[in-house]
Amino acid sequence: MKTLFPLIAVISILASCSSSRSSETGYPDRSQSYYYYPSANVYYDGGRHCYMYNNGRSWVTASILPNSIFIGNDRVKVFYNGP
Repeated sequence: MKTLFPLIAVISILASCSSSRSSETGYPDRSQSYYYYPSANVYYDGGRHCYMYNNGRSWVTASILPNSIFIGNDRVKVFYNGP
């Protein structure tokens, strides 16, 4: 029991780090699929129900897009397997 608690704590910390790192950078997590809208340079994560777009300085994650971005119907399914 003494070794089980630290193991669970380490696993939870690692899991929270990987998910928070994704939201901080705006980059997709590993082994997930996204929709990419090439005309607007926007990604959509259906699992988290959010968009990822570049605002000129950095990548932004938002639940809705600003009015200045129009995504259209030209979407491509992208699978991400990277660091």
